[in-house]
Amino acid sequence: MGNENCSCRAAPTPPVCMKLGTTCEPFGKSTSSSSRAGPSKTAANMWDFNPLELGSGTLGQVACEMLSASFMDFGGTDAFVLQTFIAKVQTEYLPNAFHSFCHAVDVLQMVFQLGRLMPWQVFCSPSVQFALMIAAVAHDVGHPGFNNVFLVEACDALAYRYNDASPLENMHCSTLFEILRSQGCDLFGHLPRHEVRELRRLMIDAIIHTDTAYHASVTVALDDLYREHREVFRAGLESCHSTKEQPTALSISDNQAVVARALLHCADLSHAARPWKVAQAWAQRMQEELFIQGDQERSMGLLVQPQHNREMAALPDMQLGFIHAAVAPLVSAEVRLFRSWRQLAETLVANTEEWGSELAARDEAEQAVADSRVHSVRTMVEDALQGRFGPTSSSGPLVEEPCSEPSVTCCALEVPARPALVREVRRWREQRVDGQHQRELVLLYVVSEAAGGARAQGQPILFRYAVRDDSPGAPEATFSQPAPALQAVDATCMSLDSGGFDALLSGLLVEQTTQIQASEEPQEHCLR
Repeated sequence: MGNENCSCRAAPTPPVCMKLGTTCEPFGKSTSSSSRAGPSKTAANMWDFNPLELGSGTLGQVACEMLSASFMDFGGTDAFVLQTFIAKVQTEYLPNAFHSFCHAVDVLQMVFQLGRLMPWQVFCSPSVQFALMIAAVAHDVGHPGFNNVFLVEACDALAYRYNDASPLENMHCSTLFEILRSQGCDLFGHLPRHEVRELRRLMIDAIIHTDTAYHASVTVALDDLYREHREVFRAGLESCHSTKEQPTALSISDNQAVVARALLHCADLSHAARPWKVAQAWAQRMQEELFIQGDQERSMGLLVQPQHNREMAALPDMQLGFIHAAVAPLVSAEVRLFRSWRQLAETLVANTEEWGSELAARDEAEQAVADSRVHSVRTMVEDALQGRFGPTSSSGPLVEEPCSEPSVTCCALEVPARPALVREVRRWREQRVDGQHQRELVLLYVVSEAAGGARAQGQPILFRYAVRDDSPGAPEATFSQPAPALQAVDATCMSLDSGGFDALLSGLLVEQTTQIQASEEPQEHCLR
């Protein structure tokens, strides 16, 4: 399609960072060190690590410190090359509210921390460890502050360049390797060419899988890995250390790729599992960046997503949905493999309880929703720590959304032989015109296991619709137009064909009691 036929406007200029009350000043003493053991004594091992308190110069210094020991371990000798590379990467990050160099250093620190706890040195070579840390510090380089969905809808040049397929992540990879090729930044120049090719493939694969469109497949692949080696991983159930059999299982090439993807993706989302005050600060920045995108969507005449709307979105509600739909399933799948990550999982549960309390305090009507999601996350994590797959696990049995009482089923459900995946697509809340009653409507879809197994991308097979109505029998005309209350954060769920979605929604709202079979035609009820 040509640009002359596109109704979208030119791509917006990047947003500027909002301070949001943080000091952005250095804290403590200088963290510079020439010792190879330096990172173990500084920020690299701190669960409450908070780069938002660091100044710009200190951020680069801390990043170099965390990378220096690993750089020397795989044969790097010129510290100036590492410093030049970090300085170049830092200049390529934009001062966004969330996707900034602060976020990059935060993810780098968490990759180092979680990798050390695996422990990754027993199944990853020093060069692989270093490559994953480089992928971490550069995984969002050049991020404009807008997500992939926006870039596609806005006909942005990046979306055109990469054919709408993970445009941000492809750009991050390209920018990273352009920097590595620039003068004085070749971190891998001392390695044989074939090894550099393998490390390049690893870094590209890990960064591409930070796209939330791959979230479900990354999570299910971890569950599949656990099932394949259940006895090996269950042997460490009572211990926070890996067994001698685990390195063998994780050294398999395919399994290494699964763990590498999941490690970077988990670190990318781990801000939700930092200690409460740190997690709160990151959540505020995330919301501000989404609001900036919402402002841009409105100015361009695009659909403003509910979580991007300054007038509608509530931070506790957004965070509960984000944790419940994305972070908790991934962390649970990880901690089932690596019990040494227990603190990450337990902190996530504690933060979920805090967000639930804030949501209930904000709106008493949301108490049931908050309690349900908190309970779901707590159960998910507790089951994972015991090596179990509970009803809310990423690949557990098919269930309805806990906060909705299903009164309508709009398709005949046929659960596949393997456990099905269920994702919430959208949620609405409708108010009676007289203001006395309301009802909640939820659309879900079921994702089957692909023919290639759980590690392949699942395909949508059918939909389910649910209603919670506190005024049964009320005529349709007495309700106002549907107003979005919550939208799923899983990007896979969001990639619905707009025509098919609108047709399905219209049919469901007009005739609630009619069973609608899932269409086999790709242009109707399926993902793109």
